[in-house]
Amino acid sequence: MPTARAGLTAVVYDNKIYAIGGYYNVGTSVVRTNKVEVYDPSTDSWTTAANLLTARSWASSVALDGKIYVFGGGALVNGTSTSLSSVESYDPISNTWSLKNKMPIAANAAATASVDGKVYMFGGANLLTSSIGGIYEYDPALDSWTLKQNTTVRDSSGIAVYHDKIYLLGGGTFSSGSQLSALNSFDVYDPKTNTFNKVGSLTSPRSQLVSAVINNNLYIIGGTSLGANGTLKNVEMYTFENESTPSPDPTPESGNKDRAIFTVILTTGLVKEFDISMVEVNKFIAWYEGKEAGTGTASYAINKHENNKGPFTSRKDYVIFKNILSFEVDEYSTAE
Repeated sequence: MPTARAGLTAVVYDNKIYAIGGYYNVGTSVVRTNKVEVYDPSTDSWTTAANLLTARSWASSVALDGKIYVFGGGALVNGTSTSLSSVESYDPISNTWSLKNKMPIAANAAATASVDGKVYMFGGANLLTSSIGGIYEYDPALDSWTLKQNTTVRDSSGIAVYHDKIYLLGGGTFSSGSQLSALNSFDVYDPKTNTFNKVGSLTSPRSQLVSAVINNNLYIIGGTSLGANGTLKNVEMYTFENESTPSPDPTPESGNKDRAIFTVILTTGLVKEFDISMVEVNKFIAWYEGKEAGTGTASYAINKHENNKGPFTSRKDYVIFKNILSFEVDEYSTAE
């Protein structure tokens, strides 16, 4: 990278990696940076994007609906290392950052992930006090925060998404400026039902880890045990083969009598056509009218049903509200 740093956050947008914030050392001092640099794997090259509005380290980030969001982190405020509650949004088209509605808490090293157009934040630490619990939902369309439920305090957890469920891995506890312990917790949160349950335990406690899902396998990599073992190099793998998959929407063969050829015409001139039930059409219209009134997600997933070919559990076509010019509904009926 052009700028050496640690404690940064990174996201993938448009097949490029955005390296955001972090810190570097000047002698014995820690200096936070607001640098944002973009790596293009196709050319093995770096470019510079607009700086964050606030230099910060140990923030978290997601890319969602054409924007990049950065949440919390740590900064130097009046000479004291302090956790932030501020949220910044980056528009890659205009290359500009803007402030969004603050988080309900000030959090350093929180874990965030996006599901169905919303962002979910788990735990974190307040550098002036201790670790934080709770699951918070951020709705970018409304720029609003909601506390979904309280959970055990933890920070620096790993996080991964599989079949629209969020898996929280390990983490640590922090108090009075020091990390106290690492956890072997392995939990799952379902945003649809707002339930948070234990899946099992990691083979070893770890904090400050990273994780990723490839196919049906979840990999948990590195971190620190905060004990005699110190930093870790071992890798764990969890297989989702016994996990239940989401039930598909009704198919044309499932006995839906009232159906429609549903056509969406986009502002680009592209025409998308679907053979779906009127129940699904009405759900789309309800979403569209809600979004027109200023509520709801920026995109909507339409099930492609019989076009589900290949080794997929489902195939969905996501349409973006601002790109819709018009839509048509040609209703018909089939035999029971």
